[in-house]
Amino acid sequence: MKVAVVADLDKSVGFRLAGITETYYRPDAVRELMGRLDVAIVFVQQALADQLDPRTRKQMQDSVQPAFVQLEGEDADMRALIKQALGFEMKS
Repeated sequence: MKVAVVADLDKSVGFRLAGITETYYRPDAVRELMGRLDVAIVFVQQALADQLDPRTRKQMQDSVQPAFVQLEGEDADMRALIKQALGFEMKS
């Protein structure tokens, strides 16, 4: 199973560097990912989730496969977002 991220371009690049290869920087990618059975979890940046229409937001919240998790904190640095998403801290 795969992990995907929907975030702005800068954060998508950061998650790619952390090893997540399924990264998207368009809000409409949420709809594309909803039908993917090979994706277990999709992390969605709060700012992009806020751009979704109410129906898509509801579908995202109710989805079990894949599970959608919103990433909080627009101003959070990449280390904090990766720790929130993946559960471990990146050290340089």
